[in-house]
Amino acid sequence: MQKQAEKRVEVRPAGEEDLSAALALIEEECRRNQWLEAIPELLTGAIRGTAGNTWACVAIGDIACVGLGIYGIVAWTVGTGVVQAVVTTDARSDAVGLAIIGHMLDLLQRQGARLVAA
Repeated sequence: MQKQAEKRVEVRPAGEEDLSAALALIEEECRRNQWLEAIPELLTGAIRGTAGNTWACVAIGDIACVGLGIYGIVAWTVGTGVVQAVVTTDARSDAVGLAIIGHMLDLLQRQGARLVAA
C-alpha cells in the first residue's frame, strides 16, 4: 500500500497557484509545531522570487497539496545548498518527505551544490 501512495505523489516546483494550499498546510501544521511560524513568509518569498536564491516545491497527492519544501543556495558560498524546511501532512509523511527531499537535492545539485546543510 505504501508503494501505491508514493506513485500518486508528484513533487514539482511551487508556483503562485500553489501558494494558498501550501499556506493552508503550514497553518494546520503550526498548531502542532510552533517553529513553523516563520515559514509562510519564507515560502511566499520563494514562490514570488523575492527571497534571493531560495526556491520552493510542493508535493501534490491525489487531489491536494500534501507537502512542501523550501531550499536554496547559501549566499556568498560556492556549492553550498540548504534545506530550510520540509512540511508534510500526517498521512504518508515518510514517503512524501523522502520524495520532497529527493526533489530538492536533485535541483540543488543542478544548481551546483556539492554540500547541503539542513
